[in-house]
Amino acid sequence: QDVYDNVDGQSKLTAYETICREWPAFPQEAIRVIKRIGGGSLLSVYLVEMIDRSKRVVKVLNPNALMQVNMTIDILKKTFLKLSILYPEKYRIAGSMVGDIHQWIEEDIRYPSFLDQDKQFHQKNHGFSVSHHEYDIYIPQSFSNGGSESMYVKSEEFINGVTLVRSDLLVDHDRKQIASVIAKNYIQQIFDGQVHADVHPGNFLVFRDDLGNGHVAVIDRNNYIQLDDSDRNFLVSSLDALDQPLGFISSLIRYFEIQGTIFNNTQKDMFTQRLKDALSNKHNLVDAITDVIIEVRKEGIEIPLRLTLMIKNMNALHHLCTTFGFASVEEAIEYQADAPRVK
Repeated sequence: QDVYDNVDGQSKLTAYETICREWPAFPQEAIRVIKRIGGGSLLSVYLVEMIDRSKRVVKVLNPNALMQVNMTIDILKKTFLKLSILYPEKYRIAGSMVGDIHQWIEEDIRYPSFLDQDKQFHQKNHGFSVSHHEYDIYIPQSFSNGGSESMYVKSEEFINGVTLVRSDLLVDHDRKQIASVIAKNYIQQIFDGQVHADVHPGNFLVFRDDLGNGHVAVIDRNNYIQLDDSDRNFLVSSLDALDQPLGFISSLIRYFEIQGTIFNNTQKDMFTQRLKDALSNKHNLVDAITDVIIEVRKEGIEIPLRLTLMIKNMNALHHLCTTFGFASVEEAIEYQADAPRVK
């Protein structure tokens, strides 16, 4: 069996038994399981041909996934606890993030009402396009398996595209337009308050349809970050962090006060100065915000998981944009493609 994270995953037989348990009509609705196309210790992903000759991606959760996660997290907690005693400055913050990682993985596995949320995400983002760009955003259709929803088995439309991890295969595509439409759409998701939870190059596929139109498919949508008004206001203000640092710092402090943190005037002044120092001499937005969040953690302020995930995603988006020819996420957002020439 193919293994994708260097840890043996479930066998094909175990995966098939799980599919049939959660989707009893699968043997009648599918013709064959073509091959395994992804996964690892927690999840196996298969390409399946259905009775109508269409192809689906079927994701099968390892029945022991939660147990494996809990065992791994327990080892990490014990390890970081010992390291934080020996090297408190280096490992205290890292250790505090283990709980976030645990919560994130569990939410990814147990995410409730996925099909309803995915339908909303499809309606908001499928077909998102930018003037003069030849690519739009494509959200593959998710299916209820036998009319029910299960955390153990999910299926969606198969997209035969090129993952952005293999950027060397995109020689016939406009890499800047691809990165730009992803960045612009991500900002739109923030405004909408429903955000793809795991942004990285492997979760985007580039393909052309039968008419030659370019699309960027968003895959691995196992759960979504739900943002409230205070989250959105803060994240939008963060886009101006380098141009208006004091405004951003005020917004950040106000955000944590809304979340329940209480500052006295002396604490607020000292914290403001530390944040100003963190923002100084930064050449891109993501590095600046990351350093600010580190200062927040040093202060012992609890950061909501959704905000931690947003910072993680912005870092991944920054890496994607710089790999595809931009100096920063901001440059990708502001990018305007040339209008096509009239022949």
